[in-house]
Amino acid sequence: MNRDGYVSRAEARKLRQFEKAFAEADENRDGRLDEDEFLKAQSIHQRMRAQKFLEDSLITAKVKAALLKDREVSALDVKVQTYHGTVLLSGFVDDERQARRAMEIASGVRGVVAVKNSLIVKG
Repeated sequence: MNRDGYVSRAEARKLRQFEKAFAEADENRDGRLDEDEFLKAQSIHQRMRAQKFLEDSLITAKVKAALLKDREVSALDVKVQTYHGTVLLSGFVDDERQARRAMEIASGVRGVVAVKNSLIVKG
């Protein structure tokens, strides 16, 4: 970054969500990463991102499954997306009661941090 052969903690802060990977890769605890430590940090960071993606995918699947089991909400009409534990519900429902029920179902799934409701009531 500043071409001294090391990445400092301040330089690493410019990289989104890199702090934990930096701390784990800084083996000699000097507050900077040499080339090998930086490669390790990048690998750790990629692994963390992949893990987050898998967790979000699992939450999405659990919410969809819970919606499928429910008799009030048509799971086929509700789209579910998850990002960092926040679930976004979108699509069309018949009435406000179905929208509330979909929110309740999504909120009850383990790992869900928040639910954003973008459901549209038909009609």
